[in-house]
Amino acid sequence: SRYVLLEFSGSAESKYIRERTYSLISSGYKPILAHVERIEKLRKDLGLIEDLIDMGARIQVNAESITGDFSTRRFCKKLMKNELLHFVGTDCHGSSYRVPKMKEAYNYVAKKFGEDYANEIFIENPQRIIK
Repeated sequence: SRYVLLEFSGSAESKYIRERTYSLISSGYKPILAHVERIEKLRKDLGLIEDLIDMGARIQVNAESITGDFSTRRFCKKLMKNELLHFVGTDCHGSSYRVPKMKEAYNYVAKKFGEDYANEIFIENPQRIIK
């Protein structure tokens, strides 16, 4: 597909994030920005996230971040409250290290934001990539 998972370092500058994302979009790709909860500039600027979405990017966080420590969970809630989250993934690298917590995250989202929204970001949007 034309979807590509795009990951930036936690210290990436806003201009760099915007330029690299635009470059992929203008080349016909559909970037999904991975681990946005780890990127300082995005955590501090929802307006930048909105701009990236308006360009055509989609936003992904890790399931563990939705249920994790307070500040990260709060940021993820902000994304969901403003409907700026499109996908939930994992950073799983095996069955014992960084264990996926998709069920816990799904249940949390369904409880706080409704089952329809949970289905959208956990099931429906990922299915659209495959189709």
